[in-house]
Amino acid sequence: MNDLETTLDKYMDDTYKEMEAITDNESLKMLRDMALGAILYCFKAGIIAESDKCTLIDKINLEYGIKWQYLLKEKALGSSH
Repeated sequence: MNDLETTLDKYMDDTYKEMEAITDNESLKMLRDMALGAILYCFKAGIIAESDKCTLIDKINLEYGIKWQYLLKEKALGSSH
């Protein structure tokens, strides 16, 4: 693994940690969009292979979906009180 791949891995780890702390859907979407941009940039620059790109995109979308559903449930519970 080269330094650029290590940097991307750290960025993605930080992104997942930030996703855990986010409390609104707009911020969550913005964070996911930034991560997707970083992944696509790294792919186009030849830093990661297409298989790695697909894996990273699948993972960020999965984490986004899980958190998005959680936020919707929290919002629904909050509005019912």
